[in-house]
Amino acid sequence: MHPNPRRGIRLIGGGRCFDQWFFQDRATALKWARWAPLDAIGEHAALLGRRVSSLVRASPSVLLEEICCHFAEPGRSARIVGTMAGKVGDSGRHDPVWDIWAGYWTENRAPLGRLEVAEISDSVVIGHDIGCMATAFALDLRSALPPFFPKLGGEDGMFAAILSRVLPEAYWGVVPHAIIHDRPPRGIEEQPPWLGANEALRAQLLALPARRCGRSDEEAIQDAGSDLTRAVTSAGIGELRQRTLECLGRFVSQWLDHFRRVKDCEIPDAQRARLEGAERQLVLEFIRLCAPGSESPSAAFNWSDFGCQLTDYGRLLQYWPTLFDAARDLRSQGVRLSVGFHDSR
Repeated sequence: MHPNPRRGIRLIGGGRCFDQWFFQDRATALKWARWAPLDAIGEHAALLGRRVSSLVRASPSVLLEEICCHFAEPGRSARIVGTMAGKVGDSGRHDPVWDIWAGYWTENRAPLGRLEVAEISDSVVIGHDIGCMATAFALDLRSALPPFFPKLGGEDGMFAAILSRVLPEAYWGVVPHAIIHDRPPRGIEEQPPWLGANEALRAQLLALPARRCGRSDEEAIQDAGSDLTRAVTSAGIGELRQRTLECLGRFVSQWLDHFRRVKDCEIPDAQRARLEGAERQLVLEFIRLCAPGSESPSAAFNWSDFGCQLTDYGRLLQYWPTLFDAARDLRSQGVRLSVGFHDSR
């Protein structure tokens, strides 16, 4: 449980909704945690599928410090399509630099850079652009949701991006407790680039128009697929590259603003040095991407393949409602499906 929980609901747009603490090792993190018996399934069920308006009316209070303007839009009928919890243990990130700059909000900054972390919300949170992380607990199966992008990594952010385009009224609910997140076996890994293919794809998905307009879930997903396929096929590689760089430039600006805010605070010299190193890496990667004839810092990514990946995902979105219905019919007949992804390379 959060050490200082609050009653009520926070209404946010997206991004950070957890308080964070960092630890030297797993044992210290688990010893720190405030354990309590609770009805975990009941807490998620109390949010899942509900209209945001009914949750707000039933809440003892609405915490207004981070409220997103989208909640005030007339005619928006927001509903909770998925829920998640916080986590104690592995941060789920391959690169601890993410934890370092997020550590601006932590109470214990001494061991920053470790992968053992606690991330817990101090209240129930409702947001419309929260990354669907490993602690996602439940989905509202009354809605046809778009598919995850089948490779690259960072699928959580891409799913949040496409969901915000096809179902603008689809929101996530976050409960104020955490589950243990075990670390998978890992070898020695290279630090991933800030601006890899996954960020480029997320930028393109966020640039799609939100075309709900009274359409069904299935029609909205198909529309997004048509928009994405059309945007790629109507443009040459040069135009696609330019549009993607413009979208990535907005990401870079937001991240640099985060870095500046953190550096304006009193932080340890070691953290400042790591932060400045990450800032330099981000800027250099973006400069390299903008250079004529450049490719992503990721060796597995080039602009031609990127265009093909976007087109393939657009087609998958167009066919997804048909595949979704076929899978549902088979499941109703007792047939369990096992779906794999084949990389032609």
